Amino acid sequence: IETTGPGAIQPNIRRVFGIVGEGEEARKVVLCREVDTNLDGMKDVVRTYNDKGEALHEQADSNYNGKIDTWISFARGRIAKVELDSNGDGRPNETRFYVDGKLSRAQRDRNYDGKADVWEIYDGGRLQRGISRGSREQVIDGFRPFGYNPAEGETDADMARRHAEVFLDV
Repeated sequence: IETTGPGAIQPNIRRVFGIVGEGEEARKVVLCREVDTNLDGMKDVVRTYNDKGEALHEQADSNYNGKIDTWISFARGRIAKVELDSNGDGRPNETRFYVDGKLSRAQRDRNYDGKADVWEIYDGGRLQRGISRGSREQVIDGFRPFGYNPAEGETDADMARRHAEVFLDV
């Protein structure tokens, strides 16, 4: 179904529906929505939905250059992760994670080498701690904001060794 959004002369929103369920349980749900947000004739946003009608994924060309630069993932219909490509190379260089719809952490690749350089921890959507690779600040118990704590009777060093063994598959 194509419809016309605000300010558009031609239809700029397309919704694709499907029938889910059987018999009396059958119902029509939106499976995909495409939108031409800048009215240039090209779809800029594509969002897919599950059979409950909850958003699953979204891809967008937010700077209107013809390339996807924003990827959004949803969990139970709520935003869970946003990935952004700010330099146009087709790869995300900023990732934001959300819990219950609120920003919980972010990581950025500022030199575009594919590895995060900056990490930020949020509480209630507000920045609590930022850590930057190469920063001179001393981080005491820097693993705790990421949810890591030594097991009972385990020292910080023991925990670090345990994680290193898992990481290195020793």
